[in-house]
Amino acid sequence: KSYFAFQTAILLNVATSFVIPKSIASLKRCPTETTLKSSPRSSTKPASDDISIENSEKRIHSRGKFLTDSIKTTGAILALSSFPQLSQAVTVNQDTNNPKLYWSAVTDYDEAVSLDSSVYSPRFVAYLARLLLNYDPSSKYWWTAQETNVSSLSTQKFVKKIIEEGPSKVFESLDIDRNGSLSKDEFDAGFTDQSAAFSKFQASVAYGLTRYQGKEGIKLLFKLLLEEFGMKTSAQRQIALLFSLLDSNQPVELIRRLIGETDNGSIVGYKIESGGSGYSLLSPPNVKVEGPAFLDDGAVAKAVLKPSGKIFRVFVTNPGKEFTKAPDVKISAPSNSEGLAAKAIAVLKGDKISGIFLTDPGKGYTENDTITVTIEDPSENESSTASAEAVLDYMVADVEVVKPGSGYGIDFPIAVQVDPPPTKIEFTNNGQRAVISPIFSDPPEGKVLKSWLPPQYLNLTVTQLLPNNLIPKFDPCLKKFYISPVEALSKDYCVYFDNQEFQVYPSQKVSKYFSFLDGPRARYPVEKEKQLSYDVFLKFAACGAVCGSLAHAVLIPIDVVKTRMQSQPKKYSGMVGTFSKVWKEEGLEAFLLGFGATIVGFILYGGISFGLTEFFKRKFVEVSGPDFAALYPVPILLFASAIAAAFAATALTPFESLRIKTVTSPGFPKSFVGSIGEVTKRGQLLELFDATPVLLLAEIPFMMTKFAAFDAFSKFAFSLFPQASDSVSLSLALSLVSGMVAGVAASIVSQPGDTILVKVNGEEEAGNVTSEKKKIDIIGSVKEVFAEGGPGAFYEGMVPRAIKCAVAIALQFFLYDSFKRLLHVAPDDIKVFFDVMSGLEIGLNDEVGMGPMQAVAKMIETNKR
Repeated sequence: KSYFAFQTAILLNVATSFVIPKSIASLKRCPTETTLKSSPRSSTKPASDDISIENSEKRIHSRGKFLTDSIKTTGAILALSSFPQLSQAVTVNQDTNNPKLYWSAVTDYDEAVSLDSSVYSPRFVAYLARLLLNYDPSSKYWWTAQETNVSSLSTQKFVKKIIEEGPSKVFESLDIDRNGSLSKDEFDAGFTDQSAAFSKFQASVAYGLTRYQGKEGIKLLFKLLLEEFGMKTSAQRQIALLFSLLDSNQPVELIRRLIGETDNGSIVGYKIESGGSGYSLLSPPNVKVEGPAFLDDGAVAKAVLKPSGKIFRVFVTNPGKEFTKAPDVKISAPSNSEGLAAKAIAVLKGDKISGIFLTDPGKGYTENDTITVTIEDPSENESSTASAEAVLDYMVADVEVVKPGSGYGIDFPIAVQVDPPPTKIEFTNNGQRAVISPIFSDPPEGKVLKSWLPPQYLNLTVTQLLPNNLIPKFDPCLKKFYISPVEALSKDYCVYFDNQEFQVYPSQKVSKYFSFLDGPRARYPVEKEKQLSYDVFLKFAACGAVCGSLAHAVLIPIDVVKTRMQSQPKKYSGMVGTFSKVWKEEGLEAFLLGFGATIVGFILYGGISFGLTEFFKRKFVEVSGPDFAALYPVPILLFASAIAAAFAATALTPFESLRIKTVTSPGFPKSFVGSIGEVTKRGQLLELFDATPVLLLAEIPFMMTKFAAFDAFSKFAFSLFPQASDSVSLSLALSLVSGMVAGVAASIVSQPGDTILVKVNGEEEAGNVTSEKKKIDIIGSVKEVFAEGGPGAFYEGMVPRAIKCAVAIALQFFLYDSFKRLLHVAPDDIKVFFDVMSGLEIGLNDEVGMGPMQAVAKMIETNKR
């Protein structure tokens, strides 16, 4: 042993350079706000620093080094697991500096999950869980603690994987990017699988969401998260991304306002998309800028006009008269040598010019040009002289920022409208409205991502989030936000499109890029057993006492047959023959011999065995630590049941002795009170305990086998029929079957001890039954049984005893489960689960002194933005 310990120390020293600092120690650090690195997708393998966190640690294992070290490490970890005291989990102290965790009854969870919670997609629930693990102190605290607790379990699983699959296959499974070496992230991800813990945490989060159903519930949830975590810009970004994952009832306006609050953008300028036409300096157009989603600090702008170089219209100042045909109209050319003169024609109404219509507005005119309009009269009639003036066309050349405003979302489209030019002017084509767009200031954190394409080789941990500088896009078709993997080509770009039936549905080509956000699902949340008081253990004992006495009471006839076969194998052979012989010789009442001793004895036995097993099982878990308990649950159960069996068997011994004497001795009193009086009269009251060692040898393996077989088979049965967990009747049925299997196994293991027990307590039939009898000692009983039939004699009466034990234990566990439910100490009654969302709500509850939902409603009322 000393040499083994010395070699273990050497192996542990080797392991410290490989596993412990790289993996186990990394599990103990508090999770910080972690986001995915934004990197473009590439068809080639990423560079080495695409996956690593720190360049100094980016490659820690080559294939050859991994194969060599895995052999050393396997031995080291196996040695480490041989000493459970070295691998106990760190106990997290619940002091005032640690955040409080809120736990609710599991029965509340079972009732809530039956409600319809389809409003939240699995992807939304999983991402909300990620967000809470990064920003909620209670969730981060729990995650850190459970990370430490699973360190040894992860070590064991890793070693098992190396042994079963071989180092080469393990290396290939860890080498995600297939570059022949392992990064720190790749090794840690394969060494520690946190998916099971995360799936349970996700189930706890899903429970909290059952209180936030429908459109109003979604708004309540949005505002709750914003109230709790909205002080950080990164959290605001993540909340916006989170609610962009909703498929229906998306709170578009709330997301828009949150993006505006996060960006807090101002308008620093305007881009002229089209200057328009038909504007006049006499009535310049107004510019209306849509207000921001956040705050009431809207921008103010002013349009600046300039000539477009064209003539807008020609209006008649003197219509003339006595025209017989339309005169020619000539407009002077612009001073610009590259300009073109406008062209127009006159329109007569009667003998007068009613208007002049431009056929070509020309180009190159400026405000400095003197533009003349000449109307020529073919008849050279002086009285028909007419005159007209040309009006320059103006366009919006610039928009001045009068007030920049604040609270704008820099990527959210806002409307900037310029008044249209005057309309319904005769002999004039209508002008075109100017189109302009705003130019926003940079966001607080600098550059933002308007789209993000996940890297081809993405090693994602369960706590990682999307990039903090990623902002959701707005789909103009369905008026929803979404996370885009590609840059939008235009503001009218849609990820939704029509099929041949003109139905609009989301493009799966976009959705599939973010399928990695879908977390693993679990049936049950994060659970633990609440601190049990002694009255709970008394209820366990009461349930055990009732089930033990009832189960054995109905089987007393079989017990009588079994005992007769064991005490007098030559007279009684075979179960059916013994039953018939006793009936004929002694009548029906003979099958109730030992009734009183059986009832009283198994009231004590059942209460002590079940009560102490429940007690010691929890105490051993508390002493050994959760790590050891998780690795070795069966040994702990066996050890607890063995100690409980020792106490229970000691208490049962005198009553079992009385029962055997009553059944095997014809002259012995048949009633319980009479048998006690007879033993007292003989002065043999203390001798009733003489068979205690034999009963211990029978009952300790019986009890250990019973609990071990029941635990193993029930787990196997529930794995085959997981739906039984949701049904009380099916659950009890599986308990009944598991109990029968456990009874048969336990009876086989303990049969020799039971046979010796009958011999020790039996009495000779010769002589006066009331006189003192010759005592048969334990060694003598063993020799006598062996002499009567060899090794097989120790298994006399095994068939009726196996039947009795199968039925008795099945009834015991069935009745035990039933009575625990009646007394509200069933597993679901004494378990609590991590109620994540209530932790957020209760913070508000403490503030305003009201219930969680009322607190949320009050928060909305008093903190409207």
